[in-house]
Amino acid sequence: MRKSSALCGAVALLFFSSSTSAQQGDLNRLIGWASPPALKSSGQIEFQDHLNKCQPAQVLCPNVQVNEGSGGAAYDPINQSLWVTNGSLLEEYPLASKCTASCRGKTSPMGSASTVTGLAIDFENRVLYHLETAPGSFGILPYDIKSCPPVPLKGGCTVKLSNPRATAGGIAYNKLDGLFYVAVSEPAFVGYISTLYVVSKSGCQVICTYPLNTCDVRTQDAITGLAWDHCSGTLFATDGTNTRAMKPTDPRKCQVTVGVCCAKGGTTRWQGLAVLPGTTGKVVGTGCTGKGCASCTQQALYPAGGDAVLGNKGFYIAWRGAPISASGILFAGPGLCTKGLQLPFLCGLFHPSLNPGFMPLGSAVLSGRTQCTGAANYPLPLPRDPALCNISICVQGLLVCSAISGYGLSPALELTLMKD
Repeated sequence: MRKSSALCGAVALLFFSSSTSAQQGDLNRLIGWASPPALKSSGQIEFQDHLNKCQPAQVLCPNVQVNEGSGGAAYDPINQSLWVTNGSLLEEYPLASKCTASCRGKTSPMGSASTVTGLAIDFENRVLYHLETAPGSFGILPYDIKSCPPVPLKGGCTVKLSNPRATAGGIAYNKLDGLFYVAVSEPAFVGYISTLYVVSKSGCQVICTYPLNTCDVRTQDAITGLAWDHCSGTLFATDGTNTRAMKPTDPRKCQVTVGVCCAKGGTTRWQGLAVLPGTTGKVVGTGCTGKGCASCTQQALYPAGGDAVLGNKGFYIAWRGAPISASGILFAGPGLCTKGLQLPFLCGLFHPSLNPGFMPLGSAVLSGRTQCTGAANYPLPLPRDPALCNISICVQGLLVCSAISGYGLSPALELTLMKD
């Protein structure tokens, strides 16, 4: 598995978008790959605030793949990267890479007449899915992304459509229910008629369908992208120009509550969607060391191992810049950090709440080569439990350097998890 960098983030939808700044600040941003009107010109990664005042989309990475008239995007919270396709190429863009692709490969459509029009990801099993469409059918094919380039896997499946002019233009994956959402559009007297297909992950069994109305009732353009927000249970659908939020109250019965719309702005069109999860983090207080510890003034705690999303078993808290050979005990308190408690044997304030739920996350020897390079990782595996969405915790480390007076503290870290 490729190494991922630590990055605090925000919830977003993705099109092709690659920048650390895309994950900072407010939540509910759209991000993805957008294409210009002309074919054979370069597409770009853009992001947009969807639910908070619906600001116009902004460019993060220009010149990302040549526009071939279709595309898709999927976000990998383990590598904190965006997978994009223009139909023929697959590329992975880590959000901290300054628009540099870390992996490239080719799509492998199952049908000779098929075009790849969407991407979705099962990050826990390291599987990327492409949506392909041909007149009157669509298919879903898995790829192994444990290594680079992606390797097509067995288990692809297809769905026949009653209208030979119908094509599929967007896919999203609901990992909690094991379902794919697929958008199918067919030409009408004016514009297109679109339908949401709810499809089982295994075998492409169609469970139910639902009329998928776009935001602009005058044109009714074809759907070009879908994305699923696991924590809020929100599905986003775009026709390239506008994006609608909706909530399937019972996805297996296609009972859906229609939500707000957001215009993209600009001259490019969305060609794929994904949700950019994130963890908001805030440093509270300062670290300190007592007489029995080396003086280390640059201690830090930060989230690592990918994004804090449901099912990320590799998520952890990293402690860096501590005195070497000291023992470090990491504590977590429920809720936001407090103003701080002064305990007589400590050199600073202890910020985690001591209310029920307060607990140690683990202890470790802080190892390093020089005096203040002590480091340790504290696993915080995150289960698939929607009840954990949007919870806040405060973590802080206690140093034990000697048995008598050698105590110290790391700064506290306030985390709001699962902003997905």
